[in-house]
Amino acid sequence: PQSSCETGEIVGAEALIRYRDSERGMQALPSSFIPALEDMGEIAAIDFFALSKACETVARWQREGRKTIPLAVNFSRRTIGDEGFVERVAQTVASHGVDRSFIEIEITESAREEDKTLLRTVAEGLRALGFRVAIDDFGVDNANFQLFIQLEFDVLKIDKSLVWGLGTEDRTMQVICGLVDLCTGLGIETVAEGIETDEQYRALREAGCTRAQGYLIGRPQPIGEFERGFLDA
Repeated sequence: PQSSCETGEIVGAEALIRYRDSERGMQALPSSFIPALEDMGEIAAIDFFALSKACETVARWQREGRKTIPLAVNFSRRTIGDEGFVERVAQTVASHGVDRSFIEIEITESAREEDKTLLRTVAEGLRALGFRVAIDDFGVDNANFQLFIQLEFDVLKIDKSLVWGLGTEDRTMQVICGLVDLCTGLGIETVAEGIETDEQYRALREAGCTRAQGYLIGRPQPIGEFERGFLDA
């Protein structure tokens, strides 16, 4: 779940995927299977499964008259480099009859390592079709501020490594305030990831960040639990 830093209301969520091994009674995190799927060339199947499931969920919420919030779906940098990626996203969403405004497409800044023009081409194509584009993992390794000059996008997801000291360290607050001010001036929303304390949340509100995501807001959970905890309350 993602909450508004201003009101505390749940205003969105990120669709996550886990692998459950029923025989061994364990749940595997993406870091343990995503790289293998990328190496095998099978990651696109998982990415588009997640997109389809997100669309199915939004469509069901609307049929059932539930509160409907946007869902963000993350795509591997390998998948977004596939020929026809933008068209496949549009076709998948259209097949479920879901308004594109309810699906936020997350792409990682590291995709620039594969092809320096790839992010721009994909982002322009998606936005031209009415999708909101989020840049994920900003702050991992070397955050490149050329991104703001070379690319138009709608949401910046600030990695937890940048917000860890919020509420306790002045330098962290100065950096986040500067980043949020930059995004606000460019009409870009900000989502801070990894929020775990009330101090961090209050600091985000003071900095003017748009949304917060992390264990303080809610842990990753099955769709049914999410609905009971955040949509039916």
